[in-house]
This record gives sequence, structure tokens and C-alpha cells, in this order.
Amino acid sequence: MRGVGHLRPISLMFGGLEELKRRTQDVLMVSMQESLQTDFLILREKLGLPQQCNLPTHPTNAHMCPEDVDRSLTERSVNFLTEYYRVDFELIEYCKTLNI
Repeated sequence: MRGVGHLRPISLMFGGLEELKRRTQDVLMVSMQESLQTDFLILREKLGLPQQCNLPTHPTNAHMCPEDVDRSLTERSVNFLTEYYRVDFELIEYCKTLNI
């Protein structure tokens, strides 16, 4: 999993929770997938980007998974992923408390 860039744990880039806490002042914004469109508009304003700068909306360009694709995972897969991304989950929970 570490060989595929977009599957690498974010903790490899940010370090552990203590490192993130130490560098919280360096965080410009926390955005979640669930509110990405709205969060992008806020980020665009913070960065002073032009109004025509938008996220892609076409399913292919936005890398959206078709609705009819089975996304279920086995219990074994869920357990593996939960452990593999354990530190990332800690970082995400901390980021949610930042309100930035």
C-alpha cells in the first residue's frame, strides 16, 4: 500500500500527532471530503484565487466512483485498514478540533 502514492498514510507526511500539534500554527485550513465543495470556496478566498478557479464537477475529472459500484469490504479488510491508518485517524480527529 505504501507503493501507491494516494494510499500512503498522511502521517508519513505530517509525522505523528505530537508533531502535528507542535506545528498547528502552520496549518492554513482543515477540509473534509464530506464538505469539499464548500471548503474549497473558503480556501479559494483565503488564497486569493480567481472566481473561475473551481473543483472539477464531471464525474471522470473529479475521480468520482459510480454509484452502482459495490464498495463493501470484508471484516478482515476493515480491520486491516483501521490498523494501517490508525495514526491517520488520530490526526484527523485532532484536525477536526482545530476549527480552521
